[in-house]
Amino acid sequence: MHICRAAMIAAVALAVLAACGSSSKPLSKADYIARADQICQKTTERIVAATKDLRHPSPDQVVDATKTKLVPLYEQQDHDLANLEPPVADKAAVHKFLTDLQAVTADIAQNTKAFVQAHGVSPRATAASTEAHAYGFKVCAKIGSS
Repeated sequence: MHICRAAMIAAVALAVLAACGSSSKPLSKADYIARADQICQKTTERIVAATKDLRHPSPDQVVDATKTKLVPLYEQQDHDLANLEPPVADKAAVHKFLTDLQAVTADIAQNTKAFVQAHGVSPRATAASTEAHAYGFKVCAKIGSS
């Protein structure tokens, strides 16, 4: 079992190295948007799965689920999006969106109860959603509506 696992890890590492080689060209804006939206869609699916057992939750249960289940998913999404290299011409716009998105995640983690009470609406979340929509994201523009 350990040999099979090691072989799988080696194969994945080789694929990653091949994808990161110097001969690869930068992503186009359309490809970048598609990959980012895939990350956001994956997060949305994980959120649905993580909260599927919550039926008619109390406010305290919603706060707890947000803090323990959703925040880690948002943090992973932020990490994955930050590791996706945007087109050179779009770095400033994408950086602004990612900075706002990370601030929203930090705010959710620090002020979970206020976030839940506001139904995910905050000036920073609205700004991140507006920036994402203006850039062309579809799924990633739905901040706070997951």
